[in-house]
Amino acid sequence: MRLTRHERAALHRIETQLGRADPELAWRLRTFEPADAAEDAPVSWRPPRVAVAVAAAIVAVMVFFLAVIVLSVNQPCSPAPGRADAPATTGPRTC
Repeated sequence: MRLTRHERAALHRIETQLGRADPELAWRLRTFEPADAAEDAPVSWRPPRVAVAVAAAIVAVMVFFLAVIVLSVNQPCSPAPGRADAPATTGPRTC
């Protein structure tokens, strides 16, 4: 956040008075890196490795269950070649 000219002048007066009153404290404050200076630096966000591992495990489990469901569902059987005239509700079909 930018300071106005008046605010900068007031801070400069305070810093000058502090430098006369307590030079060691003034030096410590001048060399202190403010917290908002770190905010100006580019931030690279990477998720923790545990989160990546958990997400990969969840995806693997979902793929496994999807494969089990797809492979366990039986496809409907077609009627026997010579029995096309039989109604479909006469009983269970054998494949």
